[in-house]
Amino acid sequence: MTNRFMPMDGNPAADDRAGPHVVVVGAGFGGLEAAKTLGRAPVRLTVIDQRNHHLFQPLLYQVASATLSPADIAAPIRQILKRQANTEVLLAEVGAVDLDARKVRFEDGGELDYDFLLLATGASHSYFGHDAWAKFAPGLKSLEDACEIRRRFLLTFEQAEREPDPEARPALLTYAVVGGGATGVELDRAGRVIVASDLSVPGHPEVFVIGDLASFSHGVETPLPGVAPVAVQQGRAAARSILASLAGQSRESFKYHDRGSMATIGRGTAVARVGPTCFNGYLAWLAWLFIHLIQLVGFQNRVAVLLNWCGAYITTQRRARLILKQCPRPGKDD
Repeated sequence: MTNRFMPMDGNPAADDRAGPHVVVVGAGFGGLEAAKTLGRAPVRLTVIDQRNHHLFQPLLYQVASATLSPADIAAPIRQILKRQANTEVLLAEVGAVDLDARKVRFEDGGELDYDFLLLATGASHSYFGHDAWAKFAPGLKSLEDACEIRRRFLLTFEQAEREPDPEARPALLTYAVVGGGATGVELDRAGRVIVASDLSVPGHPEVFVIGDLASFSHGVETPLPGVAPVAVQQGRAAARSILASLAGQSRESFKYHDRGSMATIGRGTAVARVGPTCFNGYLAWLAWLFIHLIQLVGFQNRVAVLLNWCGAYITTQRRARLILKQCPRPGKDD
C-alpha cells in the first residue's frame, strides 16, 4: 500500500518528475516556507501533513475567544501550493523515519523514499508530568483545541444564566490564566532535536529539522524560541542549503535576524519592539493588526479577518459565538 495519488490540481504524479526527491513533513510556517522556496527548484517535492490545511497559529487564541471563526485563520495546503508544478501534497501521518534507508514511514502502513528530508512537525504542549491538569487546562495548538476552549468559555455564560443563586454566579464567571507569555514559547528543551549550524541533523546532512522541533543554540545565548519568525527563517535557510548541496556549493550557517516582537494587551492597545525601539498604545496596536494581516495566507482570509476585527472594534461584540461539540475542519481539498 502506498499513499501516492494524483494531485487534485491535475499535476502529474511526483514519480514522473525529474530531480532529487525532497520530502517536507509538516506544513506549518517553516515547512510551508521551505516548500515555497523550492517551488521552482529542479527537485521533486512532496509535502506531508496530517491535516489538509495550514494554520495561522498566532491568531489561534482569537478563535478560542470567539473573535474569529476557524476558517478565518486556515487555508488548504493544496490551494497554497497549487501553482508549483514540482509539488504534490499528501494527507498522512508520519510515524517513523529510517535514516539509514532514507525512508519515511506512515502510521497507516506506506512508506516514501527521500534524497533530502525536512522535518517541521512542530511541538505539542506539555504539562511537565502533571497530566491531570489537562482536564482543567486544555492546550492551544490546533483548531480543535481552540474550539474546545471556546465551547467551555461560552458554556459558563449559559450556566451562569440559569444559576438561581446570585452569589454563585461570580464563581462560574471567574477564569484563571497561568502564565503571561505569548502562546508557543513555553518549550523547555525536552523532545527537541539538537541540530547543526546549518539546521541539519549531526551525521545526516540530508536531514533538516526546523521550527519548534529544533533546538538551535549556535551563536546565541539560549536556544531559539518556538515562534513563527524563527520557523519561517529556518525554512527558507534549510531550502537554500538543499539548493547549495545540489549545486555542489558549501552551506551557510543559519543566523536568526530578530526583527522584533509585538502583542496586544487590550482593546486598541499593544506593545511592540522593533530593533532597539519600543513603543506601545494605539500605534503599536495598528502595527500589530497590519503585520498579522499581511502574514495571513490567502486574500479571502485577510478580508474576513479585517472585517471581523472592524466589527468587533465598533460593536464590541464577538461574532463567532457558536457552541460546538466538535470543531469542523476548515478548507476542504480543492
